[in-house]
Amino acid sequence: MEDQIQTKEPRGEIKLSFKEKLAYGMGDGSYQLTFSTNYLNMYLTDVLGLALAQVTRLMLLIRIWDGINDPIWGWIVDNSKPGKHGKFRKYLLYAPLPMALTTVLMFTRVPGLTQGQYLFWAYATYLICEALVTVVSVPYGSLIGVISPNAADRTSLSMFRNIGAGMGLMPPAVILPMLVFSKSAEGVNYLDERKHLAAIAALGAIGVLMGLFCFLNTKERLPSAQVQQKLDIKKTARALVRNRPFIVISACSMLLIGTQIYMTTINGYLFKDYFQDPGKLSLYPIAQYASTVLIIPFFTKLVARFGKREIVSAGVLVSALACGALLLIRTADPMVYLALSFFGGVGLSVFTTASWAMVADAIDFQELLSGQREDGIAYSVCSFARKLGHTAAGAGTNVLLAAIGYVVSEANVVVAQTPQVASGMYTIATLVPTVTFTALFLLFVFLYPLGKDKVAELQETIRVRREVAEVV
Repeated sequence: MEDQIQTKEPRGEIKLSFKEKLAYGMGDGSYQLTFSTNYLNMYLTDVLGLALAQVTRLMLLIRIWDGINDPIWGWIVDNSKPGKHGKFRKYLLYAPLPMALTTVLMFTRVPGLTQGQYLFWAYATYLICEALVTVVSVPYGSLIGVISPNAADRTSLSMFRNIGAGMGLMPPAVILPMLVFSKSAEGVNYLDERKHLAAIAALGAIGVLMGLFCFLNTKERLPSAQVQQKLDIKKTARALVRNRPFIVISACSMLLIGTQIYMTTINGYLFKDYFQDPGKLSLYPIAQYASTVLIIPFFTKLVARFGKREIVSAGVLVSALACGALLLIRTADPMVYLALSFFGGVGLSVFTTASWAMVADAIDFQELLSGQREDGIAYSVCSFARKLGHTAAGAGTNVLLAAIGYVVSEANVVVAQTPQVASGMYTIATLVPTVTFTALFLLFVFLYPLGKDKVAELQETIRVRREVAEVV
């Protein structure tokens, strides 16, 4: 197999092939499929019968620890030497298979265990799964910075990463609602554990193949002097604290992932208990991601014309207005809800498409401050922020469900929720994203400093500095 790491930075313009861009994007889709957790919360409450307070603690403890170990793993990756498969790509070869197998175990209910034993099983398998996600996601996120130093290439790679994420997120979001729910003798919808487990196993197998495709068809092009330098962790930390673009984009990423996870989780309950039509939940991600399909063909040109910050600010404002409209009209028609969800997905689409390119810009700013290239640590800190958002979404969903009086299953008995609980679900499903999208708009407009002109100036400064360092 051809060695996929280059030791010298390519001279002149780098021409990334469509195949390599697609392969990079499929890396994100790989761990989205191998760790499909759309119905994890519902599985824990409705299949294992764990109390909402127990699930809340589980989400908090596992995800906080998972977030803490991200910077540790990033530091380890940054200080490791590139091997025959490069520094970052090798994890796409080794991690997806054990991740898929552990996810299958996580959704396997062993008959006859006590509630305490089920709780222990949930902690153990979820902890291992999240650790494996860290092993692959931190170096994968860092890969964009060493494939190409060019800002336009990074925007394109970020766009393809969003496409790859959609390839990983859409199958479980669209197909699973049509496959994994059944009706009880009383006509109550419930999550069917056997159907769900079979679907998770199939998705995991596809995810493993996608990770292999990414590994085989991407290259690390940053010169070894930049990749292998000895890092000063104290200097890095001081620079990160002073790196306003990085702090703001990390906070925005936390809100983004938190909002995305929250909407996915709460809408599972909403369509099951409020609309009482879980099959239509398969249309929700289509409505959300339809805007992505429309935006992607023009995204690179829009960014070149207006800038990433400017495009993302407009997108999250549209989402805030759409979610606010849903909150006010309180529709009982799932099709109306889905129609407005299309506009609610605009902010998610533009931000997820641009987010990793914006993180790369912030890491360039970090290089300007510290004089070091610190992709692994910086991406791990950003990943930590995203996982804090994931944590807040997981714990917050259960806190809000408890607040509206949601009743969990006991002894695997299906429970019908009251109309008051169903109405409360609608309120929390629309109010929370209205608030978070509004917060994102304010952060980008008033606090994020890297507009179009500033990014161009930053890229030129970094380019000149690297040329001078190379001569010296």
